[in-house]
Amino acid sequence: MVSFGRRPEFNQFGGRVPSGFSLVITSAVSTIYYTTNGDDPRVYGTGLVSGSATAYSGPVTLSSNVVVKARVRNTGGTWSALTEAEFIVSSLAVPLRFTEIMYNPAPAARRVIPTSSSNSKTPAARR
Repeated sequence: MVSFGRRPEFNQFGGRVPSGFSLVITSAVSTIYYTTNGDDPRVYGTGLVSGSATAYSGPVTLSSNVVVKARVRNTGGTWSALTEAEFIVSSLAVPLRFTEIMYNPAPAARRVIPTSSSNSKTPAARR
């Protein structure tokens, strides 16, 4: 099979996404076919559209982990290269971890400790 032109593009190329993420697939030409079960939208070796493929008509809402595969098929039946990405649907909250605690206690009260000397007076402070 000979592929033509540019393959379809995703608005996010896989990775972690929140539940309900809207996947947008774009192409400048022809019809986009995609699958969410990991199958190729093209039947290998025949050029036919796979039974598990769906013609793209608008954003695809992702609610569980999926592997999305997409291709463009022109009116002559020629397919583009495959675009494939894995989406992990999960909470995007960042886990909070304490990795360092900076502790700076208040300074201790200063005490003058008398020394044994014949002079009981404290020397004057230097300027």
